[in-house]
Amino acid sequence: MTRPAIQATVALLLAAAAHAQPDLGGRAGAAFRLGFSAEGMGMGNALVAVVGRDVDPIMNPSIAPFQRTPVISAGAAFFALDRSIQTLSYAAPLPPTAGIALSLQRVSVGNIDGRDRNGVPTEKLRVSENVIALSFGLRPAPALTLGVTAKLLYAQMVEGLTSTTVGLDFGATYLVMEDLRIAVAARDVNSKYRWDTAALYGRQGRQTTDAFPTRLIVGVSYSPSFLPALLSVEGESVAGGFMARTGVEARLHPMLRVRSGLDALDPSGTLGARWSAGASVEATGLTWNPSFDYCFILEPYAPGGAHMLTIRLHIRE
Repeated sequence: MTRPAIQATVALLLAAAAHAQPDLGGRAGAAFRLGFSAEGMGMGNALVAVVGRDVDPIMNPSIAPFQRTPVISAGAAFFALDRSIQTLSYAAPLPPTAGIALSLQRVSVGNIDGRDRNGVPTEKLRVSENVIALSFGLRPAPALTLGVTAKLLYAQMVEGLTSTTVGLDFGATYLVMEDLRIAVAARDVNSKYRWDTAALYGRQGRQTTDAFPTRLIVGVSYSPSFLPALLSVEGESVAGGFMARTGVEARLHPMLRVRSGLDALDPSGTLGARWSAGASVEATGLTWNPSFDYCFILEPYAPGGAHMLTIRLHIRE
């Protein structure tokens, strides 16, 4: 990495850090800000500028053209407080210069005590948030890629109270030099939930809209040619404030990669950073070259850690 590139990157992140802390309390879409895959969460979700590997384009649609082979992946995560995540995706190249991906994610919370107006227990409840995302990316120039994701958002709070809306993500990456790439992304553009409680409360019900905070992300990835490792750093402007995340990965063996990261780093420390670590085992000698990704996430305000496992199948070489 050249000295001007280092100076520009540091200046950009320091300038962003001057913003206030993000006001994310109670904002819609929090479930989808946890991450999507074990590989991404293991690197602190610092993936906006990471390309050339099986990173899901739902993190940045402009990385879709770098998909080398068609890949199917499925994952599940288990968090404290009865929270869980399930994911499923398919990504494929569109020769000569494009790529496409279809991603599904479900985040749910179960074992919620249901009570009537007198406080008497009634039943156990479960709420869920779901997204179906279609990502398309194109390489209009050798060093530049652009992408867009259309997302169908469906949430169910209780029976009879649901929301179905559409949101958009945009992204771009640029190869500054052989081992240095920068990227930008705008996520959750026009994403929102719309609720109508008339079916539950009759005349006392009303219509409300909960907008997702739009996320503006700038990131840098550095993969030196002399070392089998990757470093990624990114800053995010969201909800009137700033947060950062970073991740590092090293290949210890042709079949083994290890990684670690920090997510939700804000200048005040109010959000509480999430530390994570994980590994990937690639069975390259088997049919479809399966890859098994695992990560452990330590949340600051939860009573226990979280675990996620993702399995990937490469349809052909």
